[in-house]
Amino acid sequence: MNLAQLNYVLAVAQTGNFTVAAKNCHVTQPTLSNSIAQLEDEFQARIFSRTTRRVGLTPFGQHIMPYIEKLIEANFNLVDESKKFNNQETNVIRIGKSPLMSCQYLSAVMNDFRTRNPDSEIVLCERNSGDLIDLLEQGEVDFVFDVAPEKKPTRASEFLYEEPLYFIPSTAKPIRNVNVVHFSDIADEVFVMVDDESGLTKFIREMFGHHNHVLKEYTGKTVSYRELENWAHCGLGAALLPKSAITMTSGQRYILCDQDERPIQIRYEATWKKNIPVASGKLKNFLKQ
Repeated sequence: MNLAQLNYVLAVAQTGNFTVAAKNCHVTQPTLSNSIAQLEDEFQARIFSRTTRRVGLTPFGQHIMPYIEKLIEANFNLVDESKKFNNQETNVIRIGKSPLMSCQYLSAVMNDFRTRNPDSEIVLCERNSGDLIDLLEQGEVDFVFDVAPEKKPTRASEFLYEEPLYFIPSTAKPIRNVNVVHFSDIADEVFVMVDDESGLTKFIREMFGHHNHVLKEYTGKTVSYRELENWAHCGLGAALLPKSAITMTSGQRYILCDQDERPIQIRYEATWKKNIPVASGKLKNFLKQ
C-alpha cells in the first residue's frame, strides 16, 4: 500500500469514473486501474463495484473510505508542518504591519536589517490592528508592527518609534491665529474616523477616555487614513492623524499638545509571541539593539 494508491481510490470515489479520476491524478487510466487492483488484492476485498454504467463503492469500500481520507489528510498536514518548520531554518520572517505605520521608518529598519542579515527573507503583510493580533496568535505572522497593543503574558514587545499627533480642523469650523491646540480646545469637536479595528481609532478613543471625555464621532466611517484629510476638508468633521500619515501639503493642521505643552505622541511597537521561531530571533535581537 502506498499514498498514490490511496489518492487514486479517493479520486475514483469522488468522481465515480476511472477515466476522469485518472485525468485528475495526471496518470493514464491503466496505471490508475492497476494500482487500485493491486490495493484490492492486498486488502483481499473489492473497494469498487464496476458495471458498464457506473462505478460505486462496495460495502467494504464504504467502510474503509473514512480511514483513507484521514490518512491522506494526515499526510497533507505532515507536509504542511514540515514546510512551516523548514521556513524557520531558511530564515523566513513574517511581519504584519499597520497601514498607519510610516513607510519611511519601515524601509530604513528593513534595509538595515537586510544589510546585517543577508540570508534572511522578510515577508510583509498589511492589516488593521485587530486582524494583526489574530494573525500573530494563529501563528500566521511572527511579528506585528503597530500602535502599541494590549499587553499579555504570552507576548513580548519592543519600542520602535513615536511621532506627534496632528489636529486637522473641519473646514466647517476653522481655527484662527494659533500654532498648537490642546485637548481642551478640541474635546467637543465631531471627528471623522476609520473603522473600529484600526490602531488609530483605538488610540483616539483611549485618549478621550483618559481625559474622561466622550468622543463625538461622525456617523460614517472610511477605510483610508488619507480620506480622513479629505473628509475634514469637505467639512464632515475634524480629524486626528500622526504626522507621517498627513499627505496634503496645504490646509490647516496643528500639533496636539497636553496641558504641559508637550506634543501628544502616538507610540509604535514590535510585538511577538515569546515562543518565537528560531529564524525570527534574529529580528527580535536586532530590534532590541
